[in-house]
Amino acid sequence: MFFTYNLFAQGSWSSTTPLPFARTEFAASTYNNKVYIFGGTDTSMNALSSVHSYDPSNASWSFISNMPTPREELAVVNLFNIFYVIGGGFDPIPLSKMEAFHPVNLNWFPMPNLPNGRREHMAEIVDGKIFVFGGIGTVNAGIKNEAYDISTNGWTTKSNLPSERKYAAIGTINNKIYIAGGDGPGGPTNEVLEYDFSSDSYSIKTPMPASIRRAGFCVMQNKLFVIGGNDGNQTLSSVHVYDPSTNSWSNSPALPNPRENLSAVTLNNKIYAMGGYDANDVMLDWVEVFDPLTSSVEIKQSSFNTWYNDGSLFYSSNYSHALDQIQLFDIMGKLKYTYLISEYTFGHQQSFTIPSVPSGIYTCVFKYNNQTLGINKLIIINP
Repeated sequence: MFFTYNLFAQGSWSSTTPLPFARTEFAASTYNNKVYIFGGTDTSMNALSSVHSYDPSNASWSFISNMPTPREELAVVNLFNIFYVIGGGFDPIPLSKMEAFHPVNLNWFPMPNLPNGRREHMAEIVDGKIFVFGGIGTVNAGIKNEAYDISTNGWTTKSNLPSERKYAAIGTINNKIYIAGGDGPGGPTNEVLEYDFSSDSYSIKTPMPASIRRAGFCVMQNKLFVIGGNDGNQTLSSVHVYDPSTNSWSNSPALPNPRENLSAVTLNNKIYAMGGYDANDVMLDWVEVFDPLTSSVEIKQSSFNTWYNDGSLFYSSNYSHALDQIQLFDIMGKLKYTYLISEYTFGHQQSFTIPSVPSGIYTCVFKYNNQTLGINKLIIINP
């Protein structure tokens, strides 16, 4: 069995090379192990046309191109390695323009316009089609759902959203689109919708722990991350994680500082949170990276081996260490068992008698003084 697992609660944020300049209300996507950002607004409140990319291999930003149409509050998706820049505008004008960008030859192509011009909208891909939801613009834009099909090079109108929505988090997981929070008819909302393209229908899922708009968002390991944002009263640093497989929310380590109107992407199993405003409405050039496999101390993943036999948990290590706690998490990331070690353990191999544990795959976390020293998988098979 092949098994991949991240313990989000054990991750941490760190800073990397900032944006070329402070920027907000831009869109971001990825291609070929790089982050791409499009448009947005600068500190002079100009609608931007510039496209930049970030290369994590050398932590550097590069100018790539200019969009034919400057725009903020836009949406961008990567469909078959072509970026589609959709809608947006500059206050108060919403755009219906869609333009395609080839990141290899750097060419731009005009595409069929959106049926309804809009900004502050959300876009995602499922079934090889681009779906665009909500926003503000033409009449009833806030409830519109329109889909672009590359095979016909045209748009079709889909079922309307149950209510108006803008500035929401969105992500595709297992061929369903999830729309979380944003601004509803009465302001920030915690409502979560699941859209099933096959039936062109919506269902209401477990609400977010808070009503949040203007958050960064992305999907990592089949979970939707909602990062920062604003609850109508304050700028947030919280990170909430939605798992469709359990229809439940959990918390991930918060941003180092509150911010809203930021953009976020997932690249190589890390989250990049970029730009936006801080709690004092100062526009930011910050780029912060969430790594789910780091903590405040170095995690030596290869340093511990674990196995279970006849009621005993065994571990071996290739270096001397001190431990005072071992935790077992199930495959959903829930803490199931904690074993406190009364005496600090030094050496290379130890065993502990533990209560009966159901068969399954667990993540075993080794700690000392509440800091994580190592993470390893543990497969338990009972007779």
